[in-house]
Amino acid sequence: MSREYLYKSYYYNNTEEIEEFLKYYSNCTFKCMYLIMKNKSKVSFDPYNIFFEDFTFRVRIVRPEGCVYLCDKLYDNNAVNRICKSNYYQKINDRSAILLMEELLEKGEIVIGMTVNDLLPFLTYYNPDINIEEKMKSWYPGHPLLFIHIDKDHVYYVEEQHILNKNHVAFEGNPDIGVADRKLIEDVFSLALVCFTIDVDENALEAFKINLQPIIENMEYYTKEYEVFDDAVDWYGRNALKKIIQMCEGKDNSYVIGNLYDSNDSNLFRTTISKRRVLSKWVLKYLNNSILSRLIDECINKWELTRKIIIDRKYMNINYLDMDVRKYFEDLLHIEDEIHYSLKEDSTLSRYLADEGMVKLNPN
Repeated sequence: MSREYLYKSYYYNNTEEIEEFLKYYSNCTFKCMYLIMKNKSKVSFDPYNIFFEDFTFRVRIVRPEGCVYLCDKLYDNNAVNRICKSNYYQKINDRSAILLMEELLEKGEIVIGMTVNDLLPFLTYYNPDINIEEKMKSWYPGHPLLFIHIDKDHVYYVEEQHILNKNHVAFEGNPDIGVADRKLIEDVFSLALVCFTIDVDENALEAFKINLQPIIENMEYYTKEYEVFDDAVDWYGRNALKKIIQMCEGKDNSYVIGNLYDSNDSNLFRTTISKRRVLSKWVLKYLNNSILSRLIDECINKWELTRKIIIDRKYMNINYLDMDVRKYFEDLLHIEDEIHYSLKEDSTLSRYLADEGMVKLNPN
């Protein structure tokens, strides 16, 4: 039954251009869930609404590490969780893992799977020189792939082009899909396979209305002071940006930027920018507010610029905050404030909240 999925559209919709939503959205697991919903659901839906997330910026200081992390507030996407039920499976150090994958695919499932990506020759993560025994001592489920079909010789997967390397072999007739040697995948799965399928509640999907929860949470957290978690302290929204500005001015600037230890520099502000791209589309579609949408696009450009500056500094061995970057965060604070107050003053949004029986947004 899974063979039919070899002829479906995934990232590129049979074109050379990636689907717009998938280009903007950065959560790789939810991307996979969207691709399953898109190919299995009979109900049409708007991913900019279903996968809309709280976009609150966050700063975390971990004192024992001496690091400051520039990230986002953690968010549980209740919309997706209400619509999709996940079924989890795990095989660690088990030669039968490939049979589990085969069983699920033969049932007609599309499977989201996480394995030892360092050993998959078609991924940019590939590292044939790793010490497997040492790797497995600290292995945890990381970047997921989508698995859609299996036969006696091959396993067929779906992945974005920028995650693939020159060893990727595209399935004839559908460049979205890769073809891998079954024995190779069996060997990698035998080390570790964590996977899941989803059941889409079509009735819940069809009944789903405008997703206001991310806005409500952002309004709560944008002006929140801070929270303490054991050895870490989190600042949110405008207070997160103000904290960075203070650090640029010399307060607590002994902390290095922890994100820069990641060899993949693109992760810096990746979700911050992604969530604002989705927000811009959501504001345009559901609030019909083109002025605010353009303001958010301008904000995205400022985040992109700040990201570039900080990464450039990393390669000059400057991995802390100082006066040279203060202006960029001051600009971000100013425009994020504008977005916050524009949302509060939006009449369409206030009407939606009133219809939901929620208190009008505090104008202060």
